[in-house]
Amino acid sequence: MKQSHETHSSPSWPVSIGAPVWSCDGWAGVVYPSKTPRKDWLAWYTRTFNTVEGNSTFYAVPSESTFRGWAEQAADGFEFCFKFPKLVSHDSMLQHCDDE
Repeated sequence: MKQSHETHSSPSWPVSIGAPVWSCDGWAGVVYPSKTPRKDWLAWYTRTFNTVEGNSTFYAVPSESTFRGWAEQAADGFEFCFKFPKLVSHDSMLQHCDDE
């Protein structure tokens, strides 16, 4: 996790490389060190990959504080790619959904 005296950067590649989630139990010891607390997985993920597909936004839009927390944990240069909410992309088929 970022601390005031240290910063970390995401890999700088000409393409975006990531997964649909940052929290997979099987990645312990590979993407994040073994026994890393789950709350720190995003910070470690962002040091290995430079993007993630945010699936959670498909089901519900998180609070602003949740988005801020994710941004604070992410390494410099990391990018989130959030899905449109299901209400917009599937239920409304991207039409007449300005309020959403």
